[in-house]
Amino acid sequence: MNYFGMVEFLRLMAMVRPPFVFFSGTRSELPTYLDLVAELRLTGWERFAGSQTLTVSSTSTAIQATTTT
Repeated sequence: MNYFGMVEFLRLMAMVRPPFVFFSGTRSELPTYLDLVAELRLTGWERFAGSQTLTVSSTSTAIQATTTT
């Protein structure tokens, strides 16, 4: 497989423990996904409760970082 698919993403989410920082593009659904996990209290939701999304912009690009402590 030559791409990072949904199964790999879900495996990564199962391994993540605070504190963490994720970097993504401004059109990424990662912050929305983390909110959904906490809202529905899916398995491991506590790891993502209270996460924050910060947006850093430059003249040519924007980067989002989602973090928790």
